[in-house]
Amino acid sequence: MVRSKALEVTVTGRYALSEAAQAHSDLEARRTTGKLLLVPDAAALGRHEETQS
Repeated sequence: MVRSKALEVTVTGRYALSEAAQAHSDLEARRTTGKLLLVPDAAALGRHEETQS
């Protein structure tokens, strides 16, 4: 459904896998909105920039 665009997914932040605890903390504290991705550390460039406003 995502590929056919019948379902649209908006990712609002990325966290390095090594920052999973921080991602959970931010979710619990409601410092984030939308979907978050945990990505391998090397791919986490620009991580959670949307959540740091």
